[in-house]
Amino acid sequence: MREILEILLLIVIPLTGFLYNRHRRLKVYYEIMWKKSSSLKPTEILGLRGYERYGFRKEYFQGKEYESIRKKIRDSKNVLIIGNPLSGKSGIIYQVLVSLEKPYDVTVPRPVDIKPEDFRIPHQITFWRKRIVVLDDLEKFAQKENFRHLLQEFEKRNTIMVAACREGPEYTSLCEGMEYELFMFEDVYLNKISKSKGEEIARKTGMCLPSRFDGNIGSLFMPLDTMKERFRKCSDIEKGILRSMKCLYYAGIYEEREIFSKKRMEYICEKKKEIQKREYEWADLFEKLETKGFIEIIDKDRIRAEKAYLERVIEDKTLEKGIAILEEMMSLFSNDDEVLINIGKKALQMEVAEIPKAEYSRAAIKAFEEALKVMIPKPFPTRYATIQNYLGIAYGLLSKEENRVENCNKAIKAFKEALKVYTKDEFPRIHRIIESNLEYVKEIEQEPYDWGIPITASEEFQESYLENKG
Repeated sequence: MREILEILLLIVIPLTGFLYNRHRRLKVYYEIMWKKSSSLKPTEILGLRGYERYGFRKEYFQGKEYESIRKKIRDSKNVLIIGNPLSGKSGIIYQVLVSLEKPYDVTVPRPVDIKPEDFRIPHQITFWRKRIVVLDDLEKFAQKENFRHLLQEFEKRNTIMVAACREGPEYTSLCEGMEYELFMFEDVYLNKISKSKGEEIARKTGMCLPSRFDGNIGSLFMPLDTMKERFRKCSDIEKGILRSMKCLYYAGIYEEREIFSKKRMEYICEKKKEIQKREYEWADLFEKLETKGFIEIIDKDRIRAEKAYLERVIEDKTLEKGIAILEEMMSLFSNDDEVLINIGKKALQMEVAEIPKAEYSRAAIKAFEEALKVMIPKPFPTRYATIQNYLGIAYGLLSKEENRVENCNKAIKAFKEALKVYTKDEFPRIHRIIESNLEYVKEIEQEPYDWGIPITASEEFQESYLENKG
């Protein structure tokens, strides 16, 4: 008996370690891994907005878009929900998923960079259920390295994709960067509701129509007026902390789902707002802001904020958006390569939607070149190569606006540098993508023509998709 137990232990202990390590690796990529749709919690889809204090209500206005999305899912169609900020995109995804007649298994990826060599789709125990992957804020996913690899992997497994994107510059940017991939989705637009309909919904839910109601259903439920008044009553120091977070937000210096570094917020407070505090004083201030509903403390190093509060509640008349905030943050974080990379990526994103475009391409180039100066390539070769790829993209985009041949040559040099690390044998998929970028630029150098953001071999993806569907 003892020998049998020893044998079992020899099997179970390594297996437990293997399963634990695999789960830990998957958590890097996923917030939710195959959960029954009817069992989803509001916060698992809506984040902070899933809490009542951030505006969540069980009662839901079921417009024609609600039934349209349900039908598309029943027909196994991929859905892209497009709407204004606070139009209820995340809310309608949650309400549709929990109300499906037959439950599906749902997974929610994180909008993070993907390493194709270690990315996996989680094992699905309840294999008999159909699968849905939720890609809320699709424009954020599209900015991440190798996002198309994620799309391809879920598509291969016949997983229904339910995505959402903001209307406006974000959707324009998405169309530029994912021109071919978007044909996979059927669009559903969330329209504004009338004031009379807003008043009707407010009566049914026991609320008053906010004075700032703008036709978007989210502005009915989210307490924007209350939070604006609360912000006005904050102390100057509390306002300074919130405004420092807003600076980081508009420069793209945060993790997925509006997660911010406390240390970087404190640094901005010190440099821009002349606020200096001891560690225990900072902790007390962050706790007060959490109590007032402005932030959620995740751990000792990070906090999460609501996007609508950053954009609509926290007022800062001195904040210069656009190119000015990018340049200011580059100056303040000139020795932080991680921040510089984020700023460069934000500049590339803004290049698509803003005019003049050359300014944003130059800002991206400056950020990536500064990042290369302060980082050490040898311990982080793939990080170094990734920056070189981004640098090549930025120079390629700039070549559309000015000094075509010179900037094309610089782009070619950067792509070749990236290929020294991303070799064909070790990283075949990434190698092919960068080679595709390189070929684009070589063609432009010889003969200029219009081209989109050269991040992936989109035609190849389209052909493989059509082949699988056929």
